[in-house]
Amino acid sequence: MIQQPESSPFVLDNTKLMQITAVDVRSTASISIPGANGPLVTIHPDGRLEYGPGYEPDEAARLFWDAMRRWAPSPMEKQFGRPLTERINANLARGQKAEETLRTLALMFEGLQRLLATSSRDWGEYRVDAWLWAVLLGWDCKEDVHDETCVHGAMEEMQQRHGWDDAAVAKARRYRAAVRAVEAFAEEHPAAGHVYLSTGCLHGEHAYCQSMTGQQGEKRPGRCKFCDARCTCSCHGEAEGAA
Repeated sequence: MIQQPESSPFVLDNTKLMQITAVDVRSTASISIPGANGPLVTIHPDGRLEYGPGYEPDEAARLFWDAMRRWAPSPMEKQFGRPLTERINANLARGQKAEETLRTLALMFEGLQRLLATSSRDWGEYRVDAWLWAVLLGWDCKEDVHDETCVHGAMEEMQQRHGWDDAAVAKARRYRAAVRAVEAFAEEHPAAGHVYLSTGCLHGEHAYCQSMTGQQGEKRPGRCKFCDARCTCSCHGEAEGAA
């Protein structure tokens, strides 16, 4: 039951002000913050606090705010709605996974290329060997400016030697272009520069990512707990610019 007395004006420094009266809110239920061994804190309708076994203020506060975050919509949900927010978060997660896969592929290609390039084997002699070289290193000249050291026509020679049709040559060049794209990505995003996206930001909880305290204790705001990589979420743009 809510009882709201009528407000009455009063005068302060010759200025008429409206008196603010407290609202008496009576609830019939208690609010509990559950813990591993029962309620950590119980808030009774009369405002009385009852502490349970194993009560720790930090743990109780964390559980309280975790519950509030689950109950309240995230800033992204308020702006975009739940369905679109879930799609954005899912795409962010897939993008992060794809970047990790590309870096792994780049390392794999680098190892295979080194193996082929340092081997004394004639990689153009046999059909399968020639195909591996075409995809991983390419028979075409890669130089932008050509000189007498450049070798031209190697792909055409392999095509004639091994009976590849034009479609096979086009496929080999397409696969080689994909390998080079992975190589370019690895150069632009080296493995040492960990691309980090906070789990909080991934789920729209940007304030949690930027806070000083995490679920396991003190943390560095907006940074990877294993290295100094910044969170890539756009919500950290201002902080990064100020650093």
